[in-house]
Amino acid sequence: MMIEDFDGDVPEKTGTDGSAPSATPDLPQKPKKPSDIYRKSGIYYDDMDALYERKELSYRQNNKKSSLRKKYGEERKLLKPQKPPLFSQFSSADLKELKDETRVTVLIGSPEKDEMTIYLSPPTKADIKTADATHKMSQNKRHKTLRKAMENKNSWMVAYIMTVWREQDSNLDWVNPNYCFYHEWSSSRTFATVACRDSTVPVAALFLQTDAVNLHNDNGDCGDALWGAIHNEDPEQSNGIIKMLCRYAHLRISASDIQYAKTQTLRDLLTTEQAKRTAVTKNTETEAEAAAKALPESEKPDAADAAAEDGTVWKKLDNSSICKLTTDDSGFRLRKIFNFKSGTVSESHEYLNADGAVTTATPPTILRFGAVGSRREIEEAQKRLKAFNTQENTPSAAAEPAKTESQEEKQAPQKKAENRENVTVYPAVNPRAFM
Repeated sequence: MMIEDFDGDVPEKTGTDGSAPSATPDLPQKPKKPSDIYRKSGIYYDDMDALYERKELSYRQNNKKSSLRKKYGEERKLLKPQKPPLFSQFSSADLKELKDETRVTVLIGSPEKDEMTIYLSPPTKADIKTADATHKMSQNKRHKTLRKAMENKNSWMVAYIMTVWREQDSNLDWVNPNYCFYHEWSSSRTFATVACRDSTVPVAALFLQTDAVNLHNDNGDCGDALWGAIHNEDPEQSNGIIKMLCRYAHLRISASDIQYAKTQTLRDLLTTEQAKRTAVTKNTETEAEAAAKALPESEKPDAADAAAEDGTVWKKLDNSSICKLTTDDSGFRLRKIFNFKSGTVSESHEYLNADGAVTTATPPTILRFGAVGSRREIEEAQKRLKAFNTQENTPSAAAEPAKTESQEEKQAPQKKAENRENVTVYPAVNPRAFM
């Protein structure tokens, strides 16, 4: 037992054998901190322990994040924004199954296509019922249904009708995209004009992406797509549709279009686009004239195939068919073939490059003569075909072989004079004398 002295001093501890205590204790020493090591080496870095603790904490957090990435990686990929699917990949059955507003991509413009994203609204029960009823309607009633959907800004119904038209191989008995309402007192007589004037950007995009729409209807006063977009009452929709129409190289922009544009921004846009088309036209005409001069005489076109003042060329295909080619300044060419044997007219749109070669063309749309609104063009085609057939059946003087003046022909006048001398002349007899 240890006894303390009165002065408060504690005697030194001795070993079991009475010797002095050893310098090294029996218990293990506490490991030295990194800060102690750095102090001995002359580096005074007192917060090394805290640094190591932070590194260890960061390491644990990274391991935790890594495990979370492995666990929720696939879900994070699904949350990333993806490119909307093409509208051309949707079927009519897919459209009926839409539950929410869906982003889709449509291809707009010609000859080069630009991607445009629009929102497609889901169908209502009334839309599904109307869509099922369209398969039992006549073509005239389907046309009215499509027009009403455009006026009501119902993008889903427009998408459904044009999707069925695509699935039926562009069947004109289902819907004719270039149909003209001649008997209605309205400036919006074509679907293109209705979509651009009375509807929205998504509706106009869904209709124009079919590549079967004629932006300029030349059969009478049927309206114009650009003119309709300029007179759209909604400024935002008007601006969007006009910018979309400017992506078409064959769009014709007149001075009146620029004059009646509502804002200075649109007037500047249309002026710039008009200047681009004028420059392309001049370059095309210069190259075409140079190529025509370089052709030999045998390869130059005949007078019958020469272009008229309005850029129209008529070519006979056979005795019952004739082709009308109309080319504008931007390289757009309209091809119409009138077949009087089958009583049909086919129309296709072609886009030419600077050399005059066809780069892209739309599939032909075929109409019966009875379905065409105005018969003036059909009558003109019939007159042209008759003129070609008459010209081919009538032998020309140039086709006859040249006659050489022989000796007998030289003596012919002398023989005729001799024959006149030998002819007996009788007095004229009045036929009434025998009555």
